Amino acid sequence: DSFVRFQRGVPIDVARNAVVRTAIERKSNYVFFLDSDVLAPSDTIPRLMAHKGPIVSGVYWSKRGYPAVWDRHPSGSGLTPVKDLPKRGLTEVAGISMGVSLIDIRVFSCIPDPWFEWRIPDPTKEVGLSEDLSFCRKASEHRFKLYIDPEIRAHHESVLPIDVDGKFENAG
Repeated sequence: DSFVRFQRGVPIDVARNAVVRTAIERKSNYVFFLDSDVLAPSDTIPRLMAHKGPIVSGVYWSKRGYPAVWDRHPSGSGLTPVKDLPKRGLTEVAGISMGVSLIDIRVFSCIPDPWFEWRIPDPTKEVGLSEDLSFCRKASEHRFKLYIDPEIRAHHESVLPIDVDGKFENAG
């Protein structure tokens, strides 16, 4: 049994939390997030499920021009973008974007609600911890590992425009 829920008109963290609550109420096994500006291969869900991991993501490029995947900064504090993705194989990382991700529903019973929070420590600045990276931090604190499958390449619509032949321009 599966369902699709579109969430509009609310902040992204509020939307993601609402989707999770609905999945819990419906006794779903997984939550699959696909952002409205991300185009994923048609076989993404079964490929992610085949890994049997609690948190697994495909890969797409961020609006800043690098993969939306992070690892621990060499200094030990904070995250740094993974700019050289592996070509194959399930890879553990420190942070993922939720734009094309599959999460086992049991993860949400181990992490307190709200699972996703957009955090801006200084309201005078636009920077902060996005809802997806705050979830990754909470998941790591609860000893969940985060993985990417670099062979599942999705396309971030605003980053990789589609040309007249229906192909993606500048695809990494």
